[in-house]
Amino acid sequence: MPVRKDINFNSGFTGCNDRMAILKNETVPRKLDTFTEINPTDISTDMFVYVDDGESKKIRLGNIINTTASQPDWDETDESSYSYIRNKPDNLVLDRDVTSLFNVGGIRIGDTFEKGTPLHDIIIKLLSFTEKITNIKFGIVDTLNIGQASFIDELKTDVQENKADLLSNGWTHTFTVDNEYYVLAVPAELGIEVKEVLQDGLSLNFIAIKNAMSVTDIVSYETDNWDIYLPTKKTYPDEDPEYAKSTGTYTITYKFAEKENN
Repeated sequence: MPVRKDINFNSGFTGCNDRMAILKNETVPRKLDTFTEINPTDISTDMFVYVDDGESKKIRLGNIINTTASQPDWDETDESSYSYIRNKPDNLVLDRDVTSLFNVGGIRIGDTFEKGTPLHDIIIKLLSFTEKITNIKFGIVDTLNIGQASFIDELKTDVQENKADLLSNGWTHTFTVDNEYYVLAVPAELGIEVKEVLQDGLSLNFIAIKNAMSVTDIVSYETDNWDIYLPTKKTYPDEDPEYAKSTGTYTITYKFAEKENN
């Protein structure tokens, strides 16, 4: 078929059928596999994009790309800036002073965070603690059900101090009893033992029942062995110690040492 010389067929249109369709004002898809691909780094805003809606047209890239756009910036306060982040939450800081009532991670009982403290700082302190919490138990009971799985649950006070603090400072607790036993239970795996018990500053006789009981968690199936510590009445050297009930309000201090077999 003869080709009209007054018609310029752009790159991408090939073959007699394409040319005939163009002459009839039909839409013909351009074959893009004949074009050379360029890298994004080689593109500039002075280049042109070509479009075809029946006739060839072009538009400058700089006219369709926002050259002032920038990376979002959390600290940007100018709302007209392209880097300004809209709908940010309020500043993530405390709106009042907060004092911890528990030992949680690296946060200890009594730690106070003042109003305006960033939550970021609190989270870092919370997660930076690696020392194991002891989970020593203290409690007041009417009956010594030592050996029963429920006995540990009867001891309601959690001694959440880390091992290093217990070895250095011991643990002091004030409580009231009425003809009852007071008991301290220490996880055997913690590797520490009671070396002295002071009641209102006076040394007490006490007994240590090592590996007195094992408790298996029904969820994890892990078994914890517990050492039990109880005050005892004074007895003759050849007699078995007798557990002592107490009545009154007392301040007890337990002193700890590393286990000799650890």
